[in-house]
Amino acid sequence: MKNHKDEIEEKLSEINQELEALSQLLIDKMEDEDMHSFKAEDGTTIFQKTAVYPKVVDKEVAFAWIKKNKQEHLLSIQHMSLKAFCKDLLEQGNELPGGVECFLKTTVGSRRAAK
Repeated sequence: MKNHKDEIEEKLSEINQELEALSQLLIDKMEDEDMHSFKAEDGTTIFQKTAVYPKVVDKEVAFAWIKKNKQEHLLSIQHMSLKAFCKDLLEQGNELPGGVECFLKTTVGSRRAAK
């Protein structure tokens, strides 16, 4: 059973790599065509979305920013909340907190047409 599971996981890993490569090709093509979204023949909307992955790289600077900006609630939040907070800042055109860096990854999403 363990060998069978390992084989399936390896195949899944290969499929995920292929999906990632195809997604990147689609993103590149959409960017070349200056398209943010399009509708497929079946009515599905294909769109680009950006995922935000924040990381505190300098705790002292981050804590100083938190105190200066009266954002002490950030000291007790989960990682996903920091992610949402940073995403909101970036979407509003604001700078990230001091001591925080973000990795942005563009991905492809889809939304099926309502029936």
